[in-house]
Amino acid sequence: MKYRSLGLIAIALVAAAAHAQEDAHKRTARRGASAHARAQQHFDRLDANGDGRIDRSEARKSKRLSTQFDALDADKNGTLSPQEATALQGRQGGKGRHGGRKSRKSLKTS
Repeated sequence: MKYRSLGLIAIALVAAAAHAQEDAHKRTARRGASAHARAQQHFDRLDANGDGRIDRSEARKSKRLSTQFDALDADKNGTLSPQEATALQGRQGGKGRHGGRKSRKSLKTS
């Protein structure tokens, strides 16, 4: 009887762990999708004329984008496509909005 109970407990623990891992994967996927949506919204805001590309004058609205414009313009045509502009996000090294620094809010709570 003891071994049967231990077996059922072990099965329950394995099932719970698998369920928790599946939930973590779903949360990660949602975060990735929302980050992509935010990046697209930012691109659309910068693309003032709505041509689907960001030229130098539009890039001036973003200090970070304007300083790295030449490096991001892979095809050297004087505009950034959505793919070229998202390369800037990859250059952050996945550090997020504050480039790895803590936000003011998190500094206050630390």
